[in-house]
Amino acid sequence: MTQSKKIAILGASGYTGAELVRLISSHPFMDIVALGAERKAGMEMSEVFPHLRHLNLPKLIKTEEINFNNIDLCFCALPHVTSQNIISKLPNNLKIIDLSADFRLRDTSEYLKWYDCEHQAPNLQLEAIYGLTEFYRDSIKSARLVAGTGCNAAAGQYALRPIIKANLISFTFAMISGLLGIGGATLFVPYLIKKHIPSKLAVGTSSAFGFLIGFIATFAMYISSTFTNTDNLSLLGYIYLPAIIYLTLPSLI
Repeated sequence: MTQSKKIAILGASGYTGAELVRLISSHPFMDIVALGAERKAGMEMSEVFPHLRHLNLPKLIKTEEINFNNIDLCFCALPHVTSQNIISKLPNNLKIIDLSADFRLRDTSEYLKWYDCEHQAPNLQLEAIYGLTEFYRDSIKSARLVAGTGCNAAAGQYALRPIIKANLISFTFAMISGLLGIGGATLFVPYLIKKHIPSKLAVGTSSAFGFLIGFIATFAMYISSTFTNTDNLSLLGYIYLPAIIYLTLPSLI
């Protein structure tokens, strides 16, 4: 009989953290025993995300209050840069899945190029395994630190890798057109177009295959269950039209 794994989620009070909670809570062999948050420490998860009020969850606490000796796997749903600083202070035998972009790029100079800052944990960056299970499944099984793929990078690779491997096409440039949904996170559109999208594609596509990638992004209307009040819905109106203007422009890597 498979024993349940004890799970900790850092950054649980953010949108990505809430989605992790929602998904993991229904997993038959995962048990959420610690939820890390800083500004919302001491609050119940249901106070932050009412749509999760039906779940029996631990209170949000600060990262330093978590006893990682009792944790089998830790998910990090923290912002870029913050994630590497936090992870570098965690026990070095702790298994971690990081959903930021901090450990996707093996070359630290590439990280500096796309994120305008030096990587603070280069040894961990070299240790991390890119988490695209369809292509790195065996490496992921034995990895201690797994880097989240990035949505656009993963989608691009699912389309490109099979046809490249089969030698069905040969080219020096590829253009990918993607539809981006609006979830519950606050979006800063100029940052998306200049940094977020190109860096995600650079992770596994242009770096792996050595050719130029173009990306045309268009926002598709999507409202997740996290939009639970009129304030969030009004935010959607401010973002949607400017986003179309910015994100339908080509972004070349």
